[in-house]
Amino acid sequence: MTFHCTLVRGPLALLQDPPVELAITIVDGGSGALVQAAVAAEFKTGELVVGGLPLSGLTVGAPPLVPGAVLVDGADPGEQDAPHAGPGPAALSLLVHAGPAAGVIVPLERGSYRIGRSHTDICLADPDVSRDHAVLTVSETAVTITDNASSNGTTVDGRKIRTAVLSTASRIRCGDSVMSIVFDHDELGIDSLRAAGRSVAEPLSVPRSSHASSRAQVLLTAGLPLLLGVAMALATGMWMFLGFTAISAVAVLAPAIAGRRQRHALAVAVEEAVEQDRNRRRRSSPSAAELAFTINSSSFVAARERGPNQLTVPVAGTAHVTGAGQGTGTTKGTVAAEGTTTGQETVACNEIWLRIGTSQQKARVELDPVDPSFQPPLLGQAPLTLDPGIQTVSVAGPQAKVEGMFRFLLMQLAAFPAVTDIPVLIHGPLAHLPIGARFLPGVAMSVDLDSAEAILSARANRAGALFLVGSVLDSGVAALRQKAVQSGWRVFQCTEDGDQAECVVELWDKRAVLRSGLSKSEFDPDLVPHFVFDRFCRSLAAMPVVTTQGFGDALCLFLGGLASNGLLRNRGPLERLFSAGWIIRSHWARGRPAPVFGSRVRRSASPGGRNHRIGKVRAPAHYCVGDLADP
Repeated sequence: MTFHCTLVRGPLALLQDPPVELAITIVDGGSGALVQAAVAAEFKTGELVVGGLPLSGLTVGAPPLVPGAVLVDGADPGEQDAPHAGPGPAALSLLVHAGPAAGVIVPLERGSYRIGRSHTDICLADPDVSRDHAVLTVSETAVTITDNASSNGTTVDGRKIRTAVLSTASRIRCGDSVMSIVFDHDELGIDSLRAAGRSVAEPLSVPRSSHASSRAQVLLTAGLPLLLGVAMALATGMWMFLGFTAISAVAVLAPAIAGRRQRHALAVAVEEAVEQDRNRRRRSSPSAAELAFTINSSSFVAARERGPNQLTVPVAGTAHVTGAGQGTGTTKGTVAAEGTTTGQETVACNEIWLRIGTSQQKARVELDPVDPSFQPPLLGQAPLTLDPGIQTVSVAGPQAKVEGMFRFLLMQLAAFPAVTDIPVLIHGPLAHLPIGARFLPGVAMSVDLDSAEAILSARANRAGALFLVGSVLDSGVAALRQKAVQSGWRVFQCTEDGDQAECVVELWDKRAVLRSGLSKSEFDPDLVPHFVFDRFCRSLAAMPVVTTQGFGDALCLFLGGLASNGLLRNRGPLERLFSAGWIIRSHWARGRPAPVFGSRVRRSASPGGRNHRIGKVRAPAHYCVGDLADP
């Protein structure tokens, strides 16, 4: 196997260098002493520590020495004496669901927390958040939030507040950031992802009486005889006409009273359907914070221990709406209203709905029989998703925003149980590759077209998702995109203008714009920061079972000659990985712990132009693989 980890220098390290990403080829279950010796020889480190335990006494693949582990050089001796003395999961957490800081999770204890843009307890990289925006107070009996005379104010459940008491159902909005509080890690477990990515396009149907008369019709039917009786009584002087018409009016008003009850019951049923629609949209399109929070839940870990085949997802079914006196309504969609139906079904990549942000939307509710005059109520801010039927999506805007949205899309493809075996290829310049994605199952990264085309050819029987990072789309990249489209892959590309795409997401302005066909929707984008994505990828890689099915055995794809091609100009984390003598390769194999591997490489003695055959793809002659193995 190839073990991915990160080397960081502690306060007592002899050398204070930036963190280095490592990818070490070693047998599964190999000794940590081998890793210790190899890293020490290459980077001049002392004794390494993982999770407070000496690396030399650990086993690769066994916690805490799992993919994504952090090797600490020069750790504080006090941490080694109490390796697991850190605090457990917080009983209360603040989740940032939407906005520029989507995915941030803040553990809360009793006390006060200042929320702001900088130099506060909870920092949100949101330009619409004031420097000192609000104060969150956690006591033994309540959680409250107080606005600190901010420029844009603070809202709770859509209402602007000065001070408000919060519950787990409250939605807090500061600037463009939407937050909520949750209790412990069992509140958002694996059950919360069963409907993730499923369609909720079909409206919820609320039944009504087909012969119900309108209020105006009832009043006219009851009032007209009464008016005629009054007129006859005045004209003839015989007031008995008035008595007879009053009796007839009472007979008509009786069903009018019953109709009022029916209308009230119908209104209640519509309100229930709107709330049900809001809940099913939230379940089908979880936020980045909910995804990150869920993978750390005990139920998710237990499900991973049973294996991916045990993760059941909802199958096609019906959702019911019940209103007092109205009977039962049924949706025409495929998502169960409460997510209680289960099955072993998985879906293709072109059937999964991916969230990109939130927007003001109407509820997907209709009456049965259809009433042409019925207007669905306003749902408020609801998840906005990409239609899976659209194969090519262009994302245009500042590079930082585009990368933030791509990170969120990758998180969804990695965490949704229904699509855990969908292959994902990320292609583009080295500086734009999301390094944390190498920990995700089913993800491959490439910088050369030959490797990317080989991956597409190898996965002709299973369509996946292709991410083209960087804004340069030359003829070679265009050909790669065309091949992916012909193979049924979904393509997400970064472009400057969004041309040649069926769907365009524009992130230039404060509010993003989704253009698809003749439609245009403004929305607040969900942009995941780098550190949130990295933590998510490491957490998912550390799950007991993270496998990718059906990739074939020993398919090794080198990215090819990165150092010799002059790609190592800026020595960032990924560039340091290569300049230190490591090279990433994609290794998809059945039952392996992770699909993206790396190998230790050394210069070969044969400098000619020959190519060695490695697996099924050619690699440059001046590189050869060197594995770490027990003597």
